[in-house]
Amino acid sequence: MTAPHVAILGTGLVTSVGLTAAASCAAFRSKLTNPSETRFTDADGEWIMAHQVDLGQPWRGLGKLSRMAA
Repeated sequence: MTAPHVAILGTGLVTSVGLTAAASCAAFRSKLTNPSETRFTDADGEWIMAHQVDLGQPWRGLGKLSRMAA
């Protein structure tokens, strides 16, 4: 039995090192990172570092997810 053909028509990826799939993958291959301090602290009072996505505006909820998917 033959597997059906699949066509990939587009890709999407939003990360802290790129806002598109191509930019993110290039950054991954280059081993780039972009950690920053969050507004949260750990049990010892140290700032928690994270790889945050800067979208330019502080979108929240469904609007944020929609913007990241577009």
